[in-house]
Amino acid sequence: MKSASNRLRYPLGYKEAKISILIQINWLMMMVKSKHFDAIFLGKAGGASAKSKVFYLLAALFFIGLSGCADDTSVPESHSVVIEKPFVRSTAPGQQVTGAFMRLKNETLEDIDLVEASSAVSGVTEIHETSMRDGVMRMHHVGSITIPANGMVELKPGGLHVMLMGLKQTLNDGDFVSIELKFSDGSSQTIEAPVMKAGG
Repeated sequence: MKSASNRLRYPLGYKEAKISILIQINWLMMMVKSKHFDAIFLGKAGGASAKSKVFYLLAALFFIGLSGCADDTSVPESHSVVIEKPFVRSTAPGQQVTGAFMRLKNETLEDIDLVEASSAVSGVTEIHETSMRDGVMRMHHVGSITIPANGMVELKPGGLHVMLMGLKQTLNDGDFVSIELKFSDGSSQTIEAPVMKAGG
C-alpha cells in the first residue's frame, strides 16, 4: 500500500525537530567551553578532565535524540478507509476484461470518495457500475464512489466494481492482483487481491 511509510515521526515535524536538536547541540558545545561547565554538569567547582566533558556531552546528546523521536517509531499509519475481502475474478486465456470487488468501510466522520483505481495487470482500470435500464443490464463508467461517514459500500458483481480492461495476462485461481486505490482525502492504498472463480 502506498501510502504510507513507517519513517520515524517527530512531534514537531521532521525539519523542526532537526533544527531544535541542532540548537541544543550548539548550546551544549558552548557549555562545554564555559568555565561554569563543571559546576553545572558535574556538581562541583573543581576542574573536569576532557574525557569527562566528552562523556557527559555524548550522554546529553543521546537523550536529546531520544526525545526527538519519542513520538512514534513503530506504530503503523492508520487508514481512514478500511478495505475488506477484496478479490478479482479469474479469466480464461485470451479474456481481456474482468472485475475486482471488495468492501470499503469509512471510519471517519466525513464522506470519502473512491476517485481512482489502477493496476499493472490491465491497460485501463476504471470504476464501473452495473445497473438495469429498460429491462437491459448495462454497465457504465462512474467518476467516483462515495463512502458515507461511518458507513460502508460494497463493490460486488452486478453492482459497483473496479473494471480491469485490456488485461496483459491470464488471471488464474490463486494469483494475486495488485490494485492501487486513491481517495478524495488524498490518501491511497495498494491492495493484493486474490484471484477467484466467478461466484467464489
